[in-house]
Amino acid sequence: MIRKAVDGETLFEENYSPKGIFRRGYSSGLINIPLDPGSHTVNVQVGNVTGNGVEWQQSDEQTLEINKGEKVVLKFDEQEGFRWYF
Repeated sequence: MIRKAVDGETLFEENYSPKGIFRRGYSSGLINIPLDPGSHTVNVQVGNVTGNGVEWQQSDEQTLEINKGEKVVLKFDEQEGFRWYF
């Protein structure tokens, strides 16, 4: 499960099922969330869905200054965590 909030408002929340022959492999996805130019606080959480809801295991937050036409890429993997590319 991944959740992305910008300036305190949740803009994206989606569950990605495990891949692979035994359904234990990594999932991958590409999420495009356009932002207006200016300063934005971006919070991203990654977790597992359980019988009791979602257990959020990893999170990161950055305050970004977005210029017109600029893109920011966020990559996550369990070994290295979150990596932001400006």
